[in-house]
Amino acid sequence: MSTLQRNGHSSQPSSIKKVKYYTTRALITVVLLIMLAACSSQEEPVTLKMALLPIMDTLPMYVAQEQGYFAEEGIVVEIHLTLLPS
Repeated sequence: MSTLQRNGHSSQPSSIKKVKYYTTRALITVVLLIMLAACSSQEEPVTLKMALLPIMDTLPMYVAQEQGYFAEEGIVVEIHLTLLPS
């Protein structure tokens, strides 16, 4: 066990923790929106607008759109690139 872990501090830098935190939140949000759309009795598709950073963490959203996973669930996805993580 390293000195940092024994003292109660994580060995990962805080920037990595933030990326993991926000990626997890984004994925949970998408999953919940898909579940909500599946419970919907509407015939018209649901439109989901996502503002994504051009980084590797957002790659699953592009793959899901390219493979048609959102379309299978009746979700129209509009991906907008952003350079500000807010």
